[in-house]
Amino acid sequence: MALVTIDCYGLLCPLPVIKASAEIKRMARGDELLVISTDPGAAQDLKDWCQANRQVYVDAEVRGRVWEIRLRKEI
Repeated sequence: MALVTIDCYGLLCPLPVIKASAEIKRMARGDELLVISTDPGAAQDLKDWCQANRQVYVDAEVRGRVWEIRLRKEI
């Protein structure tokens, strides 16, 4: 399993979702994606995107105003 990180610092919706979607397409099943974002809506947007696209929303942590959102490629 690999962990890939994408930096979405300063980007607003829908850019974190667009970048995550593009990156997850290049990943192998079981790999995890860590999205770093300052958009407070990114965690819910990515959770909704995972449900719609049959991916796994692992968790999200906020540190100050920076969100660390972890997804796992399922299909």
